[in-house]
Amino acid sequence: MNSQKLFSRLIYIAVLILIFSGCAHRRPDTNPLLDKKAVFLANQARSFNQHIITSKGTGWIRIETKTKKDKFKIAWAAASPHKIRITFLLSGHPVETIIATGKKITFLSHTGEHAKYSYNSKDPNMEDYIHIPVKISEIISILLGRLPVKNFEDAWFSPSDTSLSVIY
Repeated sequence: MNSQKLFSRLIYIAVLILIFSGCAHRRPDTNPLLDKKAVFLANQARSFNQHIITSKGTGWIRIETKTKKDKFKIAWAAASPHKIRITFLLSGHPVETIIATGKKITFLSHTGEHAKYSYNSKDPNMEDYIHIPVKISEIISILLGRLPVKNFEDAWFSPSDTSLSVIY
């Protein structure tokens, strides 16, 4: 009975250690002056082309998943932050159109592959629909000529990166 109490106490202590130590990524020790530069550069990248609120155009997109590789011509009209109409074309013929209104997203197949369907979502993660882990707002940012910088509270350069080209 005594060894069982000792064993249960050891398990309890081990669980507490695991809970309180967590799996959080520890920020490395960095130069505070370089940290200020990293924050400045990240904010500068975020503000790049912020004055552009709408765009339209055509281009090419290559979509690669684990099972398929496709190349489409695209035509789009986009408005910041959550409105877009993008049509995927193959040999000049429309294949699929995605329309986001800021309240819902609609998928329309021009080939009859599926029926028209819509989901209520302001800024959906497209991985759920087209198996690519990107939000609709990030696609719009790129098409508006912006850099899709995610929100952050802190920024720093990697201590092992002497070129200072990657900001965390």
